Amino acid sequence: MNAKSEYACVLLLEAAKCQAKSEVAKGTVIAKELGLNKQLLQMVAWELVKNGVLSSVRGRYGGYLLAKPASEISVSDVVNMFPTRKLQARADSNGSLAVVRRLFSEAQQAQLEKLRGTTVADLLRA
Repeated sequence: MNAKSEYACVLLLEAAKCQAKSEVAKGTVIAKELGLNKQLLQMVAWELVKNGVLSSVRGRYGGYLLAKPASEISVSDVVNMFPTRKLQARADSNGSLAVVRRLFSEAQQAQLEKLRGTTVADLLRA
């Protein structure tokens, strides 16, 4: 997980909250209220729109809406939209990099397993 996946989950949760009140989520308002980077939030929103999870409403009264029900948006799917980069190493002569990568991979799999059963609707109820 990284900052983009965290922003994505926050944006989806905020969009779900707004949608429950028949409103659109405004990226600028979310960024200001939560102290998030507006440009990064916009980049993340674009990626979510591209992946069919979020829809964008243009215009003065525009913002973001969930593109599908919150119960159908898995947090693990969202996290997987924003992969993390691995350290680029030339060689691993003593095996240290392989050992650390294996550990991190196992930890990431455990995290994703936890997230796999969690939806945006679950976050709304939390």
